Amino acid sequence: MGRSRGTVEAWVHKFNAQGLDGIEPDWKGNPGTILSEEELEQLRNAVKKSPREVGFKNGRWTGRLVAAFVYKRFGKRISIRTAIRYLHRLGFKLKRARKKFKKADPEKQKRFAKDLQELEKNRSPRSVTVYVDEGRIWCDASLGRIWPPIGEPAEVESTSPSKKETSSGTEHASIVVAM
Repeated sequence: MGRSRGTVEAWVHKFNAQGLDGIEPDWKGNPGTILSEEELEQLRNAVKKSPREVGFKNGRWTGRLVAAFVYKRFGKRISIRTAIRYLHRLGFKLKRARKKFKKADPEKQKRFAKDLQELEKNRSPRSVTVYVDEGRIWCDASLGRIWPPIGEPAEVESTSPSKKETSSGTEHASIVVAM
């Protein structure tokens, strides 16, 4: 039968005591969601923000933190696994985070890439291109994984200090071609 001896014995005892009605299972399936649609919407809006913005000390959302948020906000206890299922249901996906440099200038980056490409195309075959940049000390935290909405990048703004805080800072990177 594919069942343990104890399970089959329990079925036999119930059948002997109550007949066929005794062996009908009591469990009728999942009762539905624990949170209402309004509560789910509040959870979605909260997870879009940093946990610190909604009153927690943690830096990123986890199943345990979502369960704690649900208990704190709605007074309902849910398991960590249920919290993770809610995150998936609300359109979030666990992804490895990457740094987003908030002070980066996209126009300067494009210009640098174009200049470098032009330089490489026109340099002599026996030359070497050297890229020189200022030295920086990075002090970003470990990124780990975060829950961004599906389709959005998993980016975390860099928390490293600015050039002024780390060095005298050279303003621009330079390209040197040695021949």
